[in-house]
Amino acid sequence: MKLSVHASELSRMMKAISKCIDNRPPTNGAIEISTKDGHLIIRSVNTQFAVTTGCDADIYEDGAVVVDGKTFGGIISRCSGLCDIKADNKSFTVQNFGRTRLPVLDKEIPKLDPVTGEEVSVMASGLFRTYDRIGYAISHDETRIILTGALLESSSGILKMVSLDGFKLAVEQTECTGSDISAVVPGGLLRVICENASGDALVRIITDGKRIMFKSTGIVVAGGLLTGQYVDYGKVLPQAFKTEVVFDVNKMKTVLKSAKIATVKNNLVRLRITENLLTIATRSEAADFDAEMDCETSGDSVDIAFNDQYLMDTLNAINTEYAVMKLNSPTSPGIICGKDEGGVHLLLPVRTTA
Repeated sequence: MKLSVHASELSRMMKAISKCIDNRPPTNGAIEISTKDGHLIIRSVNTQFAVTTGCDADIYEDGAVVVDGKTFGGIISRCSGLCDIKADNKSFTVQNFGRTRLPVLDKEIPKLDPVTGEEVSVMASGLFRTYDRIGYAISHDETRIILTGALLESSSGILKMVSLDGFKLAVEQTECTGSDISAVVPGGLLRVICENASGDALVRIITDGKRIMFKSTGIVVAGGLLTGQYVDYGKVLPQAFKTEVVFDVNKMKTVLKSAKIATVKNNLVRLRITENLLTIATRSEAADFDAEMDCETSGDSVDIAFNDQYLMDTLNAINTEYAVMKLNSPTSPGIICGKDEGGVHLLLPVRTTA
Protein backbone atom coordinates (compact mmCIF):
# COMPACT_ATOMS: atom_id res chain seq x y z
CA MET A 1 0.00 0.00 0.00
CA LYS A 2 1.27 3.43 -0.91
CA LEU A 3 -0.62 6.74 -0.72
CA SER A 4 -0.59 10.42 0.15
CA VAL A 5 -3.30 12.09 2.21
CA HIS A 6 -3.69 15.30 4.22
CA ALA A 7 -3.26 15.01 7.99
CA SER A 8 -6.53 16.88 8.58
CA GLU A 9 -8.44 14.10 6.82
CA LEU A 10 -6.67 11.46 8.90
CA SER A 11 -7.47 13.40 12.07
CA ARG A 12 -11.14 13.62 11.12
CA MET A 13 -11.30 9.88 10.46
CA MET A 14 -9.50 8.96 13.67
CA LYS A 15 -11.85 11.19 15.67
CA ALA A 16 -14.77 9.14 14.34
CA ILE A 17 -13.00 5.80 14.84
CA SER A 18 -11.63 6.56 18.31
CA LYS A 19 -14.93 5.88 20.14
CA CYS A 20 -14.98 2.40 18.61
CA ILE A 21 -11.43 1.35 19.47
CA ASP A 22 -11.59 -1.17 22.31
CA ASN A 23 -8.71 -3.11 23.85
CA ARG A 24 -11.02 -6.08 24.42
CA PRO A 25 -11.85 -8.80 21.88
CA PRO A 26 -12.66 -9.11 19.04
CA THR A 27 -10.12 -6.53 17.85
CA ASN A 28 -7.98 -5.80 20.96
CA GLY A 29 -7.52 -2.17 19.91
CA ALA A 30 -6.68 -2.89 16.26
CA ILE A 31 -7.98 -1.01 13.20
CA GLU A 32 -7.90 -1.86 9.51
CA ILE A 33 -6.51 0.66 7.03
CA SER A 34 -7.17 -0.08 3.36
CA THR A 35 -7.60 1.53 -0.04
CA LYS A 36 -10.22 1.06 -2.73
CA ASP A 37 -11.25 3.04 -5.84
CA GLY A 38 -9.16 6.08 -4.90
CA HIS A 39 -10.37 6.13 -1.30
CA LEU A 40 -8.59 5.58 2.00
CA ILE A 41 -10.77 3.55 4.38
CA ILE A 42 -10.35 2.97 8.12
CA ARG A 43 -12.49 0.42 10.01
CA SER A 44 -12.89 -0.61 13.63
CA VAL A 45 -15.24 -2.97 15.46
CA ASN A 46 -16.07 -3.39 19.14
CA THR A 47 -18.62 -5.47 21.04
CA GLN A 48 -21.45 -2.98 20.38
CA PHE A 49 -20.90 -1.43 16.98
CA ALA A 50 -18.63 -0.91 13.98
CA VAL A 51 -17.39 2.28 12.35
CA THR A 52 -16.13 2.71 8.80
CA THR A 53 -14.84 6.08 7.68
CA GLY A 54 -13.08 7.20 4.53
CA CYS A 55 -11.78 10.03 2.39
CA ASP A 56 -10.31 10.74 -1.03
CA ALA A 57 -6.55 10.21 -1.26
CA ASP A 58 -3.80 9.92 -3.84
CA ILE A 59 -3.48 6.14 -4.08
CA TYR A 60 -0.35 4.82 -5.79
CA GLU A 61 -0.69 1.21 -4.70
CA ASP A 62 -3.71 -0.50 -3.15
CA GLY A 63 -3.49 -2.63 -0.04
CA ALA A 64 -4.88 -3.39 3.39
CA VAL A 65 -3.17 -3.68 6.78
CA VAL A 66 -4.14 -3.96 10.45
CA VAL A 67 -2.35 -1.77 13.02
CA ASP A 68 -2.83 -0.67 16.62
CA GLY A 69 -5.49 2.06 16.61
CA LYS A 70 -4.33 4.16 19.55
CA THR A 71 -0.72 4.17 18.34
CA PHE A 72 -1.77 5.27 14.86
CA GLY A 73 -4.05 7.93 16.35
CA GLY A 74 -1.17 9.26 18.45
CA ILE A 75 1.03 9.51 15.36
CA ILE A 76 -1.63 11.39 13.37
CA SER A 77 -2.27 13.85 16.22
CA ARG A 78 1.29 15.15 15.76
CA CYS A 79 1.14 15.49 11.97
CA SER A 80 0.22 18.44 9.77
CA GLY A 81 0.10 18.95 6.05
CA LEU A 82 0.58 16.06 3.66
CA CYS A 83 1.32 12.57 4.99
CA ASP A 84 2.94 9.85 2.90
CA ILE A 85 1.98 6.32 3.93
CA LYS A 86 3.66 3.08 2.90
CA ALA A 87 2.93 -0.43 4.11
CA ASP A 88 3.80 -4.02 3.41
CA ASN A 89 2.97 -7.19 5.33
CA LYS A 90 5.47 -6.38 8.11
CA SER A 91 5.63 -2.63 8.70
CA PHE A 92 3.53 0.50 8.33
CA THR A 93 5.30 3.85 7.81
CA VAL A 94 3.93 7.38 8.12
CA GLN A 95 6.18 10.14 6.78
CA ASN A 96 5.48 13.72 7.79
CA PHE A 97 8.14 15.71 9.64
CA GLY A 98 9.96 12.43 10.07
CA ARG A 99 9.27 8.74 9.52
CA THR A 100 7.34 6.73 12.09
CA ARG A 101 7.11 2.97 11.74
CA LEU A 102 4.82 0.59 13.53
CA PRO A 103 4.32 -3.14 13.11
CA VAL A 104 1.55 -4.65 11.01
CA LEU A 105 -0.61 -6.94 13.13
CA ASP A 106 -1.52 -10.46 12.09
CA LYS A 107 -5.24 -9.97 12.73
CA GLU A 108 -8.50 -9.61 10.85
CA ILE A 109 -11.14 -6.99 11.58
CA PRO A 110 -14.55 -8.70 11.35
CA LYS A 111 -16.81 -7.54 8.53
CA LEU A 112 -20.47 -6.89 9.31
CA ASP A 113 -23.24 -7.96 6.97
CA PRO A 114 -25.14 -5.05 5.37
CA VAL A 115 -28.37 -3.97 7.07
CA THR A 116 -31.50 -3.92 4.91
CA GLY A 117 -35.01 -2.97 6.00
CA GLU A 118 -36.99 0.14 6.86
CA GLU A 119 -35.22 3.40 6.02
CA VAL A 120 -35.39 7.01 7.23
CA SER A 121 -33.38 9.99 5.96
CA VAL A 122 -32.53 13.04 8.05
CA MET A 123 -30.15 15.99 7.74
CA ALA A 124 -26.99 15.49 9.81
CA SER A 125 -27.40 18.94 11.38
CA GLY A 126 -30.90 18.05 12.62
CA LEU A 127 -29.71 14.67 13.89
CA PHE A 128 -26.85 16.28 15.83
CA ARG A 129 -29.04 19.03 17.29
CA THR A 130 -31.61 16.48 18.47
CA TYR A 131 -29.00 14.18 19.99
CA ASP A 132 -27.21 17.13 21.59
CA ARG A 133 -30.39 17.93 23.51
CA ILE A 134 -31.18 14.41 24.74
CA GLY A 135 -27.73 12.84 25.17
CA TYR A 136 -27.37 14.06 28.75
CA ALA A 137 -30.28 11.86 29.89
CA ILE A 138 -28.98 8.58 28.44
CA SER A 139 -28.22 6.28 31.37
CA HIS A 140 -24.80 4.78 32.13
CA ASP A 141 -26.25 2.20 34.53
CA GLU A 142 -25.37 -1.20 33.06
CA THR A 143 -27.94 -2.90 35.31
CA ARG A 144 -30.69 -1.34 33.16
CA ILE A 145 -29.27 -1.90 29.69
CA ILE A 146 -32.34 -0.66 27.81
CA LEU A 147 -31.83 2.83 29.30
CA THR A 148 -28.21 3.04 28.06
CA GLY A 149 -29.69 3.70 24.63
CA ALA A 150 -32.01 6.27 23.10
CA LEU A 151 -35.39 5.50 21.57
CA LEU A 152 -35.71 6.62 17.94
CA GLU A 153 -39.24 6.87 16.56
CA SER A 154 -40.23 8.21 13.16
CA SER A 155 -43.76 8.96 12.02
CA SER A 156 -45.44 11.50 9.71
CA GLY A 157 -42.15 13.14 8.75
CA ILE A 158 -40.91 13.59 12.34
CA LEU A 159 -38.02 11.73 13.97
CA LYS A 160 -38.18 11.72 17.77
CA MET A 161 -35.34 10.86 20.14
CA VAL A 162 -36.10 9.92 23.74
CA SER A 163 -33.67 9.34 26.61
CA LEU A 164 -34.30 8.45 30.24
CA ASP A 165 -31.98 7.64 33.15
CA GLY A 166 -34.43 7.37 36.06
CA PHE A 167 -33.99 10.99 37.15
CA LYS A 168 -34.28 12.90 33.89
CA LEU A 169 -36.23 12.37 30.68
CA ALA A 170 -35.70 14.20 27.40
CA VAL A 171 -37.77 14.20 24.19
CA GLU A 172 -36.64 16.14 21.11
CA GLN A 173 -37.46 15.91 17.41
CA THR A 174 -36.36 16.84 13.90
CA GLU A 175 -37.79 16.51 10.39
CA CYS A 176 -37.21 13.35 8.37
CA THR A 177 -38.44 11.43 5.36
CA GLY A 178 -39.08 7.73 4.84
CA SER A 179 -40.59 4.83 6.76
CA ASP A 180 -41.98 4.65 10.28
CA ILE A 181 -39.43 3.06 12.62
CA SER A 182 -39.03 2.42 16.34
CA ALA A 183 -35.63 1.34 17.66
CA VAL A 184 -33.58 1.62 20.86
CA VAL A 185 -30.05 2.55 19.74
CA PRO A 186 -27.01 2.12 22.02
CA GLY A 187 -25.86 5.52 23.26
CA GLY A 188 -22.26 5.05 22.12
CA LEU A 189 -23.29 4.15 18.59
CA LEU A 190 -25.67 7.09 18.33
CA ARG A 191 -23.05 9.51 19.65
CA VAL A 192 -20.49 8.52 17.00
CA ILE A 193 -22.76 9.19 14.01
CA CYS A 194 -24.32 12.34 15.46
CA GLU A 195 -20.97 13.93 16.32
CA ASN A 196 -19.15 12.96 13.12
CA ALA A 197 -21.61 13.23 10.23
CA SER A 198 -21.12 16.43 8.24
CA GLY A 199 -23.81 19.01 9.08
CA ASP A 200 -24.95 19.64 5.50
CA ALA A 201 -25.02 15.93 4.57
CA LEU A 202 -27.92 13.52 4.54
CA VAL A 203 -27.90 10.61 7.00
CA ARG A 204 -29.66 7.39 6.01
CA ILE A 205 -30.94 5.29 8.91
CA ILE A 206 -31.67 1.65 8.04
CA THR A 207 -32.96 -0.98 10.45
CA ASP A 208 -34.19 -4.56 10.22
CA GLY A 209 -35.55 -4.62 13.77
CA LYS A 210 -32.44 -6.24 15.23
CA ARG A 211 -29.65 -4.11 13.80
CA ILE A 212 -29.28 -0.52 12.66
CA MET A 213 -26.99 1.28 10.21
CA PHE A 214 -26.33 5.00 9.82
CA LYS A 215 -24.79 5.97 6.47
CA SER A 216 -23.56 9.44 5.53
CA THR A 217 -20.79 11.09 3.56
CA GLY A 218 -17.48 9.63 4.72
CA ILE A 219 -18.87 7.52 7.58
CA VAL A 220 -20.92 4.38 8.26
CA VAL A 221 -21.85 3.26 11.79
CA ALA A 222 -23.67 -0.02 12.39
CA GLY A 223 -24.52 -2.30 15.28
CA GLY A 224 -27.15 -4.23 17.16
CA LEU A 225 -30.21 -2.64 18.73
CA LEU A 226 -30.96 -2.91 22.43
CA THR A 227 -33.72 -5.39 23.18
CA GLY A 228 -36.49 -5.09 25.71
CA GLN A 229 -39.44 -2.81 26.38
CA TYR A 230 -38.54 0.87 26.55
CA VAL A 231 -40.42 3.04 29.04
CA ASP A 232 -43.78 4.32 27.75
CA TYR A 233 -42.66 7.93 28.09
CA GLY A 234 -46.07 9.28 27.10
CA LYS A 235 -47.50 7.94 30.36
CA VAL A 236 -44.69 9.52 32.37
CA LEU A 237 -45.22 13.07 31.08
CA PRO A 238 -47.85 15.10 33.00
CA GLN A 239 -50.64 16.44 30.80
CA ALA A 240 -51.79 19.39 32.94
CA PHE A 241 -50.05 21.82 35.28
CA LYS A 242 -50.96 24.14 38.15
CA THR A 243 -47.94 26.46 37.83
CA GLU A 244 -45.97 27.81 34.88
CA VAL A 245 -42.94 30.10 35.01
CA VAL A 246 -41.00 31.67 32.13
CA PHE A 247 -37.41 32.57 33.01
CA ASP A 248 -34.11 33.68 31.49
CA VAL A 249 -31.98 30.56 31.02
CA ASN A 250 -28.57 32.28 31.24
CA LYS A 251 -29.56 34.10 34.44
CA MET A 252 -30.69 30.83 36.00
CA LYS A 253 -27.43 29.12 35.00
CA THR A 254 -25.42 32.00 36.49
CA VAL A 255 -27.34 31.70 39.77
CA LEU A 256 -26.84 27.93 39.88
CA LYS A 257 -23.09 28.37 39.36
CA SER A 258 -22.99 30.90 42.20
CA ALA A 259 -24.93 28.52 44.43
CA LYS A 260 -22.48 25.69 43.82
CA ILE A 261 -20.34 26.53 46.86
CA ALA A 262 -23.35 25.71 49.06
CA THR A 263 -24.52 22.68 47.07
CA VAL A 264 -21.16 20.97 46.78
CA LYS A 265 -22.14 18.30 49.35
CA ASN A 266 -25.91 17.92 49.11
CA ASN A 267 -26.48 18.90 45.44
CA LEU A 268 -29.82 20.39 46.46
CA VAL A 269 -31.31 23.67 45.27
CA ARG A 270 -34.73 24.96 46.36
CA LEU A 271 -36.97 27.02 44.10
CA ARG A 272 -39.79 29.18 45.45
CA ILE A 273 -42.16 30.49 42.80
CA THR A 274 -44.46 33.36 43.70
CA GLU A 275 -46.09 36.01 41.54
CA ASN A 276 -43.49 37.02 38.92
CA LEU A 277 -40.64 36.14 41.28
CA LEU A 278 -38.36 33.10 41.37
CA THR A 279 -36.24 32.59 44.49
CA ILE A 280 -33.34 30.11 44.40
CA ALA A 281 -31.88 29.05 47.74
CA THR A 282 -29.68 26.40 49.28
CA ARG A 283 -27.89 25.84 52.55
CA SER A 284 -25.20 23.53 53.83
CA GLU A 285 -22.48 23.33 56.45
CA ALA A 286 -20.20 25.15 54.02
CA ALA A 287 -22.44 28.14 53.22
CA ASP A 288 -25.96 29.49 52.71
CA PHE A 289 -27.04 31.03 49.41
CA ASP A 290 -30.14 32.72 48.03
CA ALA A 291 -30.95 34.83 44.96
CA GLU A 292 -34.03 36.29 43.31
CA MET A 293 -34.93 36.43 39.61
CA ASP A 294 -37.69 38.25 37.80
CA CYS A 295 -39.91 35.92 35.81
CA GLU A 296 -43.38 35.55 34.32
CA THR A 297 -45.67 33.28 36.28
CA SER A 298 -49.18 31.92 36.00
CA GLY A 299 -51.07 29.68 38.41
CA ASP A 300 -50.30 28.70 41.99
CA SER A 301 -47.26 29.53 44.08
CA VAL A 302 -45.07 26.50 44.78
CA ASP A 303 -41.87 25.45 46.54
CA ILE A 304 -39.88 22.64 44.93
CA ALA A 305 -36.34 21.24 45.18
CA PHE A 306 -34.12 19.76 42.47
CA ASN A 307 -30.66 18.26 42.18
CA ASP A 308 -28.68 21.30 41.06
CA GLN A 309 -26.50 19.38 38.57
CA TYR A 310 -29.49 17.69 36.94
CA LEU A 311 -31.16 21.08 36.62
CA MET A 312 -28.01 22.58 35.09
CA ASP A 313 -27.69 19.64 32.68
CA THR A 314 -31.26 20.22 31.54
CA LEU A 315 -30.75 23.93 31.01
CA ASN A 316 -27.54 23.30 29.05
CA ALA A 317 -29.38 20.84 26.82
CA ILE A 318 -32.27 23.21 26.11
CA ASN A 319 -29.85 25.97 25.10
CA THR A 320 -32.47 28.67 24.46
CA GLU A 321 -32.78 32.25 25.71
CA TYR A 322 -35.96 31.63 27.67
CA ALA A 323 -37.43 28.45 29.11
CA VAL A 324 -40.76 27.44 30.60
CA MET A 325 -40.97 25.40 33.81
CA LYS A 326 -44.28 23.61 34.39
CA LEU A 327 -45.11 22.24 37.84
CA ASN A 328 -47.89 20.65 39.86
CA SER A 329 -46.57 20.08 43.38
CA PRO A 330 -43.30 19.76 45.36
CA THR A 331 -43.35 15.97 44.85
CA SER A 332 -44.48 15.77 41.20
CA PRO A 333 -42.14 15.75 38.18
CA GLY A 334 -41.38 19.12 36.64
CA ILE A 335 -41.31 19.84 32.92
CA ILE A 336 -38.80 22.27 31.42
CA CYS A 337 -38.82 23.21 27.75
CA GLY A 338 -37.52 25.98 25.54
CA LYS A 339 -40.06 28.76 25.06
CA ASP A 340 -41.91 28.24 21.74
CA GLU A 341 -40.00 24.98 21.06
CA GLY A 342 -41.22 21.39 20.73
CA GLY A 343 -38.79 19.58 23.04
CA VAL A 344 -39.82 18.31 26.48
CA HIS A 345 -37.48 17.70 29.44
CA LEU A 346 -38.74 16.07 32.64
CA LEU A 347 -36.92 16.37 35.94
CA LEU A 348 -37.79 14.53 39.15
CA PRO A 349 -37.86 16.70 42.29
CA VAL A 350 -35.97 15.94 45.49
CA ARG A 351 -38.15 15.30 48.51
CA THR A 352 -37.19 17.51 51.44
CA THR A 353 -38.18 17.49 55.11
CA ALA A 354 -38.36 21.26 55.47
